[in-house]
Amino acid sequence: MYDYTSPNARAFTLDMIDAGFRQDFSAEFLRRVNIDMRRDPVADRIVATVRAKLYAEKLPTQSYVVCTPDPRWATWWDHLKATYRDRWWAAAYVRRWPPRTIETTVRTVVNVRSMWVFPDAPYARDMGAPMMWTTTDHGTYPD
Repeated sequence: MYDYTSPNARAFTLDMIDAGFRQDFSAEFLRRVNIDMRRDPVADRIVATVRAKLYAEKLPTQSYVVCTPDPRWATWWDHLKATYRDRWWAAAYVRRWPPRTIETTVRTVVNVRSMWVFPDAPYARDMGAPMMWTTTDHGTYPD
């Protein structure tokens, strides 16, 4: 990142550019849509939420389990020694008794929910082009 507050900073010019996004919606979709816009005073921005009821075919949920090694400090004392190993008051102690680590395993379960969504389907007999929609949720569990 450019540090524009330093004494060696060079002068630069900011230009105003056009920015935005575009999303095309069908007329049938717009009949079922609910748009909510609110101002977020904390982040100083506008938040827009678009919701609609759609026809969808839900597919079976797929679960994946991933086990990964997770090295950790053996005790809080080992963590403290590792944090302050370069300080003058801890250097000799850490050389004599280095911090220990233990190897733990973390198991993460990821659930993938998929569905075929038909956003342009006004009636059940004319479904329009389908679109794949996938959502995930995950939890991390120590073994």
